[in-house]
Amino acid sequence: MSQYSSGGTHVCRAAVQQGRFLELTNAGVAHPNANTDTLLGVATFSQASGKRVGVVYDGVILMEAGAAVAAGAAAATDNQGRVVTQAGNATRRGTIMEAGSGAGVFVRVALGG
Repeated sequence: MSQYSSGGTHVCRAAVQQGRFLELTNAGVAHPNANTDTLLGVATFSQASGKRVGVVYDGVILMEAGAAVAAGAAAATDNQGRVVTQAGNATRRGTIMEAGSGAGVFVRVALGG
């Protein structure tokens, strides 16, 4: 599902979904609550709270879109960790590499600012 150059595993503080951004706290990883949260990477598979999940830190990975996205657009996160087009004060998370027709569609994203 992914082509990435670095990653690791982390304990989930809440259930996480494959292909969504994750933030890291002392309690573990979870999906971000805001588009300005500091992110660690992307979950490589879905996992329950208290279990370890694989996380991609950089490279190219398939991600779940939170809305329609265009190839070449700057990537950001919504409040569920899904990739969306960067807007307003959202922090850039990478580049969307292919168009997606709407929420729930998986698209390739090159991680990084």
